Amino acid sequence: MSAVDEVLNSIFQEIDPIKEGEIGEAILQGMLLNVPEIDTLLKPEPDVIDSDKIPRLENMSVLGAYVPMSSPGQVILEIRNIRNFFWSLIRQIIPIIRYITKSDLKAGSRFVTMKTYHHEIFHFHCDVFRVLFGSNYDCLIEEALAVAYARIKIAEERKIWNSPIGRMNGIVYELMMDEAFKYTSPGYEDWHNFEDKDEFKLGLLHYIRPGNYQKLLNNNVAVKDLLFGMLGKIQGFEERVV
Repeated sequence: MSAVDEVLNSIFQEIDPIKEGEIGEAILQGMLLNVPEIDTLLKPEPDVIDSDKIPRLENMSVLGAYVPMSSPGQVILEIRNIRNFFWSLIRQIIPIIRYITKSDLKAGSRFVTMKTYHHEIFHFHCDVFRVLFGSNYDCLIEEALAVAYARIKIAEERKIWNSPIGRMNGIVYELMMDEAFKYTSPGYEDWHNFEDKDEFKLGLLHYIRPGNYQKLLNNNVAVKDLLFGMLGKIQGFEERVV
């Protein structure tokens, strides 16, 4: 079972028993009382960490983490924080939408889990790029790019009509996109600098700075597209849930 499936199955176990009303709305009475305020979870620490910090993840505000390569790089999903973020997000949007279906709850849990997964996968790819190209690590820029990349990937899944996120109620999806990315911590909050896909590609190129890339640019080679095309295609990491 993948790390994503493990997290989703855990959240689905909370969603499945929820009763439904006359028009198919999920009856959430009492379920949202004890979840944390979402503002706390929107101010995460940097999530590229040393392995000795893994046991302390649930006491951090991060939803996941990446441990750089010494042995294989590790993509980690923090199940308790992802669950809290999901339900906090639902509590944030319910006063606006008034009701939500169990189907949209499940799609929303995928939204939050995949948003986290893509964020950590981006850190892994940057780790590989540093080995390939001798790039330097800049915590703040990389966190901003990781947030922007996750948002791009969620938007791509939205365009797949038969995917869970593609089938989400449009208002629910838009509210989640608005509320789930209102980061306030350094680096994370700067994702707007790379919101457009072309801005992201250029930002990634300037961050990684492959050797002699300027010569390639001068010869009309689309280096930023080549680099962007590598994202999501590099294997060699381990993934797990804590």
